[in-house]
Amino acid sequence: MSLASELRAVRSAAGLSQKAMATRAGISHSYLTEIERGARGWKPSLELLERLAKAAGESPSVFRSYRHEVVCRRWPDEVDKLYTRLVARG
Repeated sequence: MSLASELRAVRSAAGLSQKAMATRAGISHSYLTEIERGARGWKPSLELLERLAKAAGESPSVFRSYRHEVVCRRWPDEVDKLYTRLVARG
């Protein structure tokens, strides 16, 4: 599931409009709209994901798949080292 669809699902489950969620998260309505549309180049930070989750009354882990993608993109060498250590443990 993409971040856009995850975010829409979380917001809908919380019963929030885009405007209400954006206000609670401290961002503009247009920015939230772009994220939910999956517009190119709109990649929220982990900190923003935490604010969005909190705005919906959820744990930041609700966006687990996107958080994993961000970590792998930012620190690929560290992820490779961790993976190698885990595999070595068997």
